Amino acid sequence: MYWYYKYPLIIILIALLFGCCVFAWRSCVSSYISKSCDDEADGPAIEESAKAQEAPAKPAVQKQQEKPRKDKPVLPQKMEAIPENVAQTINEAEAALKADNPKQARELAYTLLDSGSCAEYSKAWFAVAGIIDRADKIFMSGKAPCVEKKSYTVVSGDSLDKIARKLNTTTGAIQRLNALKNTTDIIHPGQLFQYIDGTWSIKVSKTHFVLVLYLNDKLYRIYRVSIGRQDRTPVGQFIIRDKTMFPAWTPSGQNIPYGDPRNILGTRWMALQPVGDTDNTLKGYGIHGTTEPDTIGTAASQGCVRMLNDEVDELFDFVPDTFRKNPVYVTIEE
Repeated sequence: MYWYYKYPLIIILIALLFGCCVFAWRSCVSSYISKSCDDEADGPAIEESAKAQEAPAKPAVQKQQEKPRKDKPVLPQKMEAIPENVAQTINEAEAALKADNPKQARELAYTLLDSGSCAEYSKAWFAVAGIIDRADKIFMSGKAPCVEKKSYTVVSGDSLDKIARKLNTTTGAIQRLNALKNTTDIIHPGQLFQYIDGTWSIKVSKTHFVLVLYLNDKLYRIYRVSIGRQDRTPVGQFIIRDKTMFPAWTPSGQNIPYGDPRNILGTRWMALQPVGDTDNTLKGYGIHGTTEPDTIGTAASQGCVRMLNDEVDELFDFVPDTFRKNPVYVTIEE
């Protein structure tokens, strides 16, 4: 081949190879620079995300502190502080209970109630009521002496039922106070029985889901209860009209016996009768036990006041059977 053909072709081939190399080098450098830029952009974003997970933004926290959520209202009675002098007496009463001195514990607690230091249903009031409740549970379930207990000596011709009616109490109360078996009513002349002398009354607070038992208008026991859903429990003044053990449940004309799984009344029933200015058409309401103990402290019943079975059994035993002669008044309030 002539030289003037060969050298130009060689020069063209070298130029093409040089161009390809330059193109390949620029592509590699561009890819590297692009990747480096992307890495730098992602880094701060990931870091900020991690910081956001570790700690909420300060403005959001401040907003929550300034304005509580509406679905979790603040309950003042849980936040309130008990005055120092009241707290000191409460501690002394608790110490007396731990030392097995229910009489002294109750006296200290009554001192606080009588002084007006504890507004009803306040945190301090519930603490004091709890002490009285525990002390009186001891007095109601054994022979521990207290001022309201009196003595009766059995005479010839007596029976437990006759004694109970004479003393405005019940056979169940006499059996509890004197450690008698509830399976027998055999008694003997000369036996000495204790009984609680006084007038019982009851108050139910729907708002606080409590039933308070009073003796001679002094707080004696406090029980947690369930009330009617949809505000079905009426307010007003009532008396206990009658009492039934192991009651049948009769909703809408049905008769569901005690022990049937559909019977929700529990072990005891105490019927309520409206009196005074309370609507006298209110029928079918009562205080009773429950087969649904988890509902205590809630609005769950058809309108009656529910109690735990062992607690309604106790209340039942101390509510007199002499309804017409000495009725037990029940006040239901909001």
